[in-house]
Amino acid sequence: MGRNLSNGGAWLAGAGLTAVFGYLIATVAAGGRHPVWPYFLFGALAVLGFGLHFTGSRSSRIGVAGNPGGSWGSSSPGSAPSLPSAPRGQFTGLRDGSKVDHQELVSGVVTSLPPGSQAWILVRPVLAPAYWPQSELALDQNGSFRSVVYFGQSARKNAGEEFLLLLALATAPVSARFRTFLKAAHSGMQELPENLQILHQLTVIRR
Repeated sequence: MGRNLSNGGAWLAGAGLTAVFGYLIATVAAGGRHPVWPYFLFGALAVLGFGLHFTGSRSSRIGVAGNPGGSWGSSSPGSAPSLPSAPRGQFTGLRDGSKVDHQELVSGVVTSLPPGSQAWILVRPVLAPAYWPQSELALDQNGSFRSVVYFGQSARKNAGEEFLLLLALATAPVSARFRTFLKAAHSGMQELPENLQILHQLTVIRR
């Protein structure tokens, strides 16, 4: 933008000066008196052109000084600075409506885990709305995990019932609360802690 303005101003200034000198030469050659207002008009065009030229030049210099590479953080035109990817996660071995045993091996993947956070699996019986943290997930280098999850009180109970299976991202304080929950006698968590991000949720059915 600054370069276009500078070039346009230079052209306008040149045109104004050319018109002034051309009119002067034409006046002298004619040997007579002529109106002077064209000098003011052409002079004004020249002054305006010089002003636009200097304004555009200054704008271009400011742009280069503020961003020497021509783009922010990259040498390629039009590129933008890279931003951290949002955390994502999903269960890979189950889907909505899948049937599960009381003790089920659950697999999945979590990517772009923020520093200091942990991935957890939680279960909530539909008929008894309370949340049961299962385990803190150990992710491999690709973000994959496999973990044993428990649905219902025992292998003989809760057959045919529905359960919510949650894959969640917890901050360090929330993870500490989950670990305390697993060590103590309890009857389920009535509400999920704040700052807990649900990455994936499925409804499964006990065999």
